[in-house]
Amino acid sequence: METVETRTETIHVDPEGIVRCVVKEVASMTEEDARANIAAIWECNGQRPARVLVDARKTHHVTREARAFLAGEETARVQAACALWVSSPVSTLIANFFMGFNRPRYPVRIFSSEADALKWLRDCG
Repeated sequence: METVETRTETIHVDPEGIVRCVVKEVASMTEEDARANIAAIWECNGQRPARVLVDARKTHHVTREARAFLAGEETARVQAACALWVSSPVSTLIANFFMGFNRPRYPVRIFSSEADALKWLRDCG
């Protein structure tokens, strides 16, 4: 499987057809970074909507503009469903808080377990 590296993520499709995005330790994800990540997902998945697992455990900051883009129509055409894997209950609270402001136009759930995130994505497929 091809792996694509952007400034903020490592992206590949696993054998089940789930696109896996691992967030790198960077100070901030900008809208430009978000656009590059979504373009990489689209290309990795053969230019069709993807079920996406984002390993967001190393995420430090996502700009307001990036969050708005990730919740928008362009991203909804690329991501059929997105599971966010976070590192702690506090991360879950923060992610839910921000998703309240930027309601994605596709199914998104937050998980503290990779296994639970993958089960949910399989059920979405």
